[in-house]
Amino acid sequence: MQAIILAGGYGTRLYPLTLNAPKPMVAVAGKPMIEYLIEKLQKLPEISEIIIVSNAKFIHNFEEWLAQKNYKNITLLNDGTTSNEDRL
Repeated sequence: MQAIILAGGYGTRLYPLTLNAPKPMVAVAGKPMIEYLIEKLQKLPEISEIIIVSNAKFIHNFEEWLAQKNYKNITLLNDGTTSNEDRL
């Protein structure tokens, strides 16, 4: 089974905290919020892959973060949007 994490928002209500980083990358207790979710999902034997959907504005944040981690079976998808006005 695949798990999908929808992380394609722009976090405008949390500006300036999310001006240059997506909400899931905001640190809580020393690590990005998304890591808490991934750690729980990876403990479930039914989950074979985790797909994170982001946008063109923040996909590089996820790519850089994922390159530093030892997570397995995580796929990043870019929805191609750059603002709330052109999102799907």
